[in-house]
Amino acid sequence: MDNIRFADEETNSIESVTLQDADLNKFLGISGYTNNLPIFSLANPSINNSSENSAVGTATLNAKTLTQEPTLAGHCGRQNTLPSSTLGNDALRKSACQKSNSQEKLSDFVKQQKWPWFFSSIKSSLGFYPLLLLSIWVLLLAFCGTQQVFPGGNVFSLLLLQVLSTAMGEIIQITRMPPMLGMLFTGIFLANTSFIQITKGFKEIANPIRAISVGILITRGALCVNTKAIHEFRRVVPPLAVIPCVVEAIVVSFAAYWLLRSLLTPAWCALLGCILCSMSGVILMPLLASLDKSCSGAQSRKVIAITRASCGLDAILSICLTNIALGLVYPSKETFSDDLFFGILDVVLGFVFGLFWGSCIGILIDPNVSQNQTVVSLVCGSVLSMIGCAKVKRPRCGAPAVFAGTLVSAFLWSRNTDGDEHKKLLHNSVDKLWWFCQPFLFGILGAKTELETVDWDVIVRGIVCILFGITARVLAALTISRCLRLNWRQQLFIAISWIPKGTVQAAVGPLALDMAQDFLDQRRGVNVLNITIATILIGATVGSVALLVLGKPFLRRC
Repeated sequence: MDNIRFADEETNSIESVTLQDADLNKFLGISGYTNNLPIFSLANPSINNSSENSAVGTATLNAKTLTQEPTLAGHCGRQNTLPSSTLGNDALRKSACQKSNSQEKLSDFVKQQKWPWFFSSIKSSLGFYPLLLLSIWVLLLAFCGTQQVFPGGNVFSLLLLQVLSTAMGEIIQITRMPPMLGMLFTGIFLANTSFIQITKGFKEIANPIRAISVGILITRGALCVNTKAIHEFRRVVPPLAVIPCVVEAIVVSFAAYWLLRSLLTPAWCALLGCILCSMSGVILMPLLASLDKSCSGAQSRKVIAITRASCGLDAILSICLTNIALGLVYPSKETFSDDLFFGILDVVLGFVFGLFWGSCIGILIDPNVSQNQTVVSLVCGSVLSMIGCAKVKRPRCGAPAVFAGTLVSAFLWSRNTDGDEHKKLLHNSVDKLWWFCQPFLFGILGAKTELETVDWDVIVRGIVCILFGITARVLAALTISRCLRLNWRQQLFIAISWIPKGTVQAAVGPLALDMAQDFLDQRRGVNVLNITIATILIGATVGSVALLVLGKPFLRRC
């Protein structure tokens, strides 16, 4: 037990305060208290070195002029950090400084260790993922029987595809590349090495699962649409979302007709242009989030907000154009105008149905009662839209219905809660579902590719069409950015942000092949699918590398 005495400068009276060892340690900044230690400056200190307190000493402090000078923990070794008047004993002060310095070095060491994030991810996944797969496998065993869920069965092949695609996606993500690349390669490898058999039964099971994955993807994209940002930048976002998409669709269509007219009819060329004209929000959003954390400038945040608000609209526009083009590829009416009209009508009916079920769950379900109910209702609405519309022979209504329903319900829920916080919770929940469904979407897409039947001449010509389309998109984005009076760095950042491709192409690329009835249409559908896969490989890789290399330098100087 030690004494520290405080002296009043005017009355010369001395107050003695008895401190326990732990309190003295706290005062001196020892034993873990240095992080919150206030350092006192003294007016007239004096040191009492009597034998009673020779171990520690006493400090006389001016009670009226006692002030606090906050300091960072662990700065004892620097000049003027601990004044000599602060402590009453040089040896004890030196010990405290050494203690703080060691804590500072340990803290700096921990902060400097940039351990790969995947170690913690793998650790948490080892407990959750195997248990989830085992539970699903047991349920499927109970419902489907041993013939389907054991090796050689279609359900087993699908689960194997999901497991290996997830693992390869995590490995690819270590390189900061999109995980969809690893999943796509896994599907191609398994389908072409006889690990899984792409039979008719496999397709009957895989196609509904792929449709559900597309529904989760569109739900996730709709939740990313920020209506406040769209309203705030209403002169910027619509042109940036619409014009590059339409320009690329037109350029790719004409390029395909010029290079592939011996294989594809004009309607198929238009379909190819509509499939390839979208960018990938799944690739862009994580990169924008990391750039948003590292760039603190007002102009940088403005450009990122504009880009985020535009990418969701770009994706749904491409999906709607693809659905309309499918009506031209597989005509059900006698004239071209009738097919075009009914294609547009299906898209409109999809939006109307989405407004209906989105309004119902937005009004009837209270988000303040249960967060789980809102997530489950969104997922059920998405599944109902994608599977139900296909069952009633209106598959083109599914995607617009999911987008509209999610957008309306999220807006209605935001009026009764903290809008941004509730939307963030919804987005986090849907992200977990997307993590599970993404391997199905890209793995099944890769499994549809048979390398033995690939016409490499068509692939080369398709790559030329892709390059024409990406160039046209970049030039269109640059032109719009120039009209918006952005500086050249902002213009280039927006332009390269529009390069990544992958998710929409994976969602709508196989539709034409799935709808093919005769051999000629199947051949055309296979060619379109192969060009779509080449687009994903090129767009995802080039777009990600461009944003990783050029994104931060461009935004830091905004």
